[in-house]
Amino acid sequence: MRSMLPLGLTLITTLSVTGSGFAQGSALPALRAGDRAVDGRLVQPGTSERHMTMLQNDTAVGRATLRTVIAEAPAAGEPGLLVANTFTSPRGVIYDTSLVRRRTLQPVWHHSTQPRRRMRLEFGPDSVTGLVTPNDSASVRVLHVTEVPTFDSAVMDEVVAALPLRRGYATRLPLYIYERGGLLWFDVQVTGEESVPGPDARATPVWEVSVHQPSLTVRYWIAKESRQLLRTETDLGGGRRMVMTL
Repeated sequence: MRSMLPLGLTLITTLSVTGSGFAQGSALPALRAGDRAVDGRLVQPGTSERHMTMLQNDTAVGRATLRTVIAEAPAAGEPGLLVANTFTSPRGVIYDTSLVRRRTLQPVWHHSTQPRRRMRLEFGPDSVTGLVTPNDSASVRVLHVTEVPTFDSAVMDEVVAALPLRRGYATRLPLYIYERGGLLWFDVQVTGEESVPGPDARATPVWEVSVHQPSLTVRYWIAKESRQLLRTETDLGGGRRMVMTL
């Protein structure tokens, strides 16, 4: 999903290093990758582009663009989705591609190319394995044992949008983040509903969803009908906010 190496990295990257102590002891009911409560059928193939603004005390200090292409593809012998993210900033371009099972968004593999390294990960029922190859040193093998099947943090947006969102809904999600040593738990809660401008500027009913850990909160505005992600705001503390819009 990396201390605010700003705008050269994705939102998940930022989440993985800002603060410490994710809500590992939460009493919320937990999901795991493969649970059918996560309905991948709500995620539609297509292309979207979102614009990120980094704010310091409400003044823009950096900008980036995230282009996401979602396509149907076979995944371990069953229907799947290929989710390709291209993150472009003044620091360079990051390419992240994830293959997930269509129905549940359970990950199969993840490939990443960044200015300073390449990474390939394979997701099993109780582990994540792979290889990380820095540009200036030898490859490092990855072997992280996970207590439950975990989601790929690179597709967190799609997983949150595919949850059975409703008034009062709350759960915990296990997400794999290599930079933080493996599986981390995130608290997810529907905190409200409202209408916000959609892609055509019309008022669109949305769920407001909070993804939380002790030192940081991410707020999503997700269209109720289409499950399109219309806006994201991340409070990073110290007057810093990251806003992502269509």
